[in-house]
Amino acid sequence: MKKLVLLLFVTLIAGGCDSPLSDVELNDPGVLTVRAWLKRGTSHGLLTEHQIRLRITDKNNASVELLDGEVLVNELAMDFSGILIGYELNEWQTMVAADSVYVFDIVLSDSAHYPSSITSQPNLLEFTEFPTSMILGDDLTFGWNGEGQADPLEIRLTVSAGNQDRTHTFLMGNLSQTEYIISAVYFLDPPAADQAQVMLVSERSTNGHPDFSESELTCTFSCARGLTILPAD
Repeated sequence: MKKLVLLLFVTLIAGGCDSPLSDVELNDPGVLTVRAWLKRGTSHGLLTEHQIRLRITDKNNASVELLDGEVLVNELAMDFSGILIGYELNEWQTMVAADSVYVFDIVLSDSAHYPSSITSQPNLLEFTEFPTSMILGDDLTFGWNGEGQADPLEIRLTVSAGNQDRTHTFLMGNLSQTEYIISAVYFLDPPAADQAQVMLVSERSTNGHPDFSESELTCTFSCARGLTILPAD
């Protein structure tokens, strides 16, 4: 157990370090790993999460800030926001939207470009049917927009009682399904639960430019709704 804790600690420290590669001009993409992600989340129809980020690391997972280089997304320059975040785009410069192409372009010190792109999901996630409350002991039925859904859907249920939370995850294999029923048994723990939240998550990934050691682009859409759990008579 102590070895596991030490390994996790070392991993976190390494991931939070500045790479020596930040101090030299880089012309070889093969020494870099690239992870980019787009995120858009809503709760009760309001925007709660919006991210366009890209992180470059070396073989030890230490963060790289390009010297005499830059990172672009759809021709907009991304700012380096620290070793834990990497590069990000101000959320008001452009919004993550459905059915849109996002081209990430990494320019190294020799001015060579390494572009890669991802197309976001056809539609944003939205609930079409969701109650504001339920009675403890009943099943929960809800629905969502499923038109054009091309990616597996994940349903995350969080049940709360005071400061106690329990989370359950359900994976949807049927892409045409637009309704789901969560059994009443999932609301019995923790005891005397009075609040619950359901989050729908759609995620798609694609490989980035092949010249990097590793490169992956991910787009995640989510929406959440909360409800009150009423005690049974």
